Amino acid sequence: MDIQNKLDEELAKSLQFGKDEECFSDEEIKKRCSQVTIDKKIADELWFKLLEIPIISNEDSDLINNPNFTVADVSFDHVEFMTIRNDMRKYGYELINLKRIENNQLFITRKLIGEQLLKTITSQEGRLYYPNIQYLYHMSKVSKKEICEYGLDLRYSRVGLFGNGIYFSDDPRKCDSYWTPRIPAVDKYMYKCRVFLGKIYEYKEGIRDSTLIHPPRGYDSVKGIINYPELIIYDSNYVIPEFICTYR
Repeated sequence: MDIQNKLDEELAKSLQFGKDEECFSDEEIKKRCSQVTIDKKIADELWFKLLEIPIISNEDSDLINNPNFTVADVSFDHVEFMTIRNDMRKYGYELINLKRIENNQLFITRKLIGEQLLKTITSQEGRLYYPNIQYLYHMSKVSKKEICEYGLDLRYSRVGLFGNGIYFSDDPRKCDSYWTPRIPAVDKYMYKCRVFLGKIYEYKEGIRDSTLIHPPRGYDSVKGIINYPELIIYDSNYVIPEFICTYR
């Protein structure tokens, strides 16, 4: 298998990983952590060489020639496009364009945070834990340029059903419910983000707590279900926005 096929295989696995699994046996955790080491090596060498020179559409002209990040069109036949398209179709949406955000500095910073999270959890619990990285959807009114350059900023978040945090969901219907029309009109879009969830505190369905400013003691994130599942982090460093998903 050549290196590009290997990379495609790893990307497909990472985009699907963690959607339905949260608890693992010690053996499975060790196995997955071993796989993460392999994935990191591939990412270090090739993560920012996946796509050719980006082709940016006119409505995103403010993203062109920015020295701090690159936004590249993902082709329809690429594994990233097909994986996200198939996932969105399950909920009745059609992905019409996918752009990949490549921000080297942001990636390096968040990678260090993820590694520290793994060390912290392992130290606290006295056993090995996977840092629980999941790809989740996010809707935001903040400009694309600012998100591509600086990531998601907790300071822009409003108090929601689970307090002042950054909200995500594995169900794009939840994010779509927050879309507000732009002037001038543009196609709808949301973000697909890599989120470091760590240990999740799960509320029972229908239970909420709008007073939260951080997860309960001993946890790194919160999960709740009010109509749709939501996952919330309270630290901007725990997320990398990686894709802009234009859909209808």
